[in-house]
Amino acid sequence: MKNKMFEELIKLATGGLDKIAADLYQSAKGVIRNEVREKLSIERIRALIENISQIGKVKTIFNPDKILDLGEIYCEGVVTFDEPEIVHDIRSFNTEKVLLQGGPGQGKSIYLKYLCLEEAKNGHFIPIFIEFRNLSFERPLKEELIIAIQNFGIKIEVELFDYLAKSEKLLFILDGFDEVPSNVRIKTARELEQIAKTYKNLRIVVSSRPDAGLGASVYFKTFKIKFLSKDIQEKFLKHLFGNEEESRPIEEVLKENEFLSDVTRTPLLLTLFAITYKARQFKPDSISEFYSIIFPTMLYRHDRMKLGFERERRSKLSDYQIQRIFETLCFLSLKAGKIRFNTLDFKNYLNKSTEHERIKENLEDELIDDITLITALIIEDGYDNYSYVHKSIQEYFSSVFISRLTDDRKFEFYDHLVSSYSEYEKWKNVINFLSTIDVYNYQRYFLLPLRKKSIGLNNKDKLMLNYSQIENSIGSETKVRIDENGNMINVYWDDTYSSSTFPQFIEFIRTEMVNFLTDEKSSLADYLMFCEVSEYEHYQESDGAFILNLLTYITNVKRSRALVKYISVKIKNSQVMNEINELENEILRTDKMNQEITSF
Repeated sequence: MKNKMFEELIKLATGGLDKIAADLYQSAKGVIRNEVREKLSIERIRALIENISQIGKVKTIFNPDKILDLGEIYCEGVVTFDEPEIVHDIRSFNTEKVLLQGGPGQGKSIYLKYLCLEEAKNGHFIPIFIEFRNLSFERPLKEELIIAIQNFGIKIEVELFDYLAKSEKLLFILDGFDEVPSNVRIKTARELEQIAKTYKNLRIVVSSRPDAGLGASVYFKTFKIKFLSKDIQEKFLKHLFGNEEESRPIEEVLKENEFLSDVTRTPLLLTLFAITYKARQFKPDSISEFYSIIFPTMLYRHDRMKLGFERERRSKLSDYQIQRIFETLCFLSLKAGKIRFNTLDFKNYLNKSTEHERIKENLEDELIDDITLITALIIEDGYDNYSYVHKSIQEYFSSVFISRLTDDRKFEFYDHLVSSYSEYEKWKNVINFLSTIDVYNYQRYFLLPLRKKSIGLNNKDKLMLNYSQIENSIGSETKVRIDENGNMINVYWDDTYSSSTFPQFIEFIRTEMVNFLTDEKSSLADYLMFCEVSEYEHYQESDGAFILNLLTYITNVKRSRALVKYISVKIKNSQVMNEINELENEILRTDKMNQEITSF
């Protein structure tokens, strides 16, 4: 017996998608026409719709014991933008290539699934939903996309893919670019840009956290998800509980407490607050404090919601022991780059975690039950697979694990991230949590060394800026759009190390780079005039403008030394230097106070 969502999609979508297939058949010629008739038959479309309907089956942290239809839990108006404010239809974005940007817990994944289901009903496009975390990255991105279409029930090859991608009828919905492994993220971004450039009529929607590596995109227009207003928070709570009687106490607490309503500005944090407040009447003072209460709350959540009911723990471990194991588990899985893993990996992580916490018994099976069935912070995700209910859960408890390491191990961790941008990308949100729960070590071992490194201060605090450091700050993917006379039209800035860790420096160096490029007008024009014809055609866009990779231009015209000299002069008396001095003085004051307090 087919599920309700599948039957609804069949009724609404078959006519629309069937018409798309008919239109594609009429427009095709030769071999491709036969391919369309075979690959987009009524039976194949029904298989496609059945696969799409599975996207609408979700588990939530609020109802972890149930698999729900997305239509039951999706709250309209929660995901909003500046312009247009609310989007139900892909065409309302008014652009073919969309970068949907939002922080942790702002509802990106749920929203993209909602869009996919809506497009399947509307029948304007063939929607293909893909999670970046499920790609292998062992082959070119185009091949990965073809395989994804095949997995959705349409067995296409390269020629038919090219035809569909140029047809204005194909829509890729790509979720979680920030979950692309850091060692292949630049490569993936470049391939995505090339696909966007090659197939101008192909609709693509990509979701990502900010500063994840798509900031320098020429072809994707960014739409930033807005934080929840107080009115939307109230609406969301009513929707979450299903009745005003249960939601009203929480609404009243948020109205009375300005700080809380400012913190609960995302669907995830508002849901977590609803859970914790209902269980404990707890009012957190920070986002980190929110997360700190999640594990103990979820351990006893069922017991408190059902009078006289106590769910037995198979592991027989204490609250303290289970939480410590969970923290270690989060760290190990994040270190391995896994938010989703199979049973064997789960057991291996738990085996190492229990060993680290000096628990000798073999409790892997029992702990899997306790973690998945009681806390529901990790849930079953298909056959023989598990995943965190949200990535930020893994990130927060990893930060707690790091915060309880010895000082020398903390130094090693922070120093590793200062030395490696790709590693920092993996741990970025963990670092954000550590900035509030491990403030002193975060500032001393990570923030200060990183900021000094960014501007070229050596161990003796002498400014020794080099071109490599400027490259790291500007970003290898930064591009500049110019006209044939060298006039600058726009700059597409890459996401870099300092984008989130030293925003004052990024603002400074981008301003100075624009000034430097403005003075380079004639040199830019000459660069276009004397380059090879093939390069000229590669640089030129359909509107007649030209797009150059900024660092490639600087290197090719041998202006790197002049740029270093220019930035070095500007930086010496800048506010950036003052920021570093203030941070260093703050650390020294803390050192002095610690010595005074701990002297015997």
